[in-house]
Amino acid sequence: MNKKRQKDPIPDTDDREVIAEFWDTHSIADYLDELTVVDPKDV
Repeated sequence: MNKKRQKDPIPDTDDREVIAEFWDTHSIADYLDELTVVDPKDV
C-alpha cells in the first residue's frame, strides 16, 4: 500500500448519512493513525 497517496479528509459533520457514505468508499485501515479508538465501556 502506498502511504504517500493523498487521503480524503474524514468528513467533519454529524450527518450520519455523509459519514456512512464516506466509510462505504474508504478503508478504515487507511485512517487508523488519525482515529481515536475508544473502549465502549469508557463511553
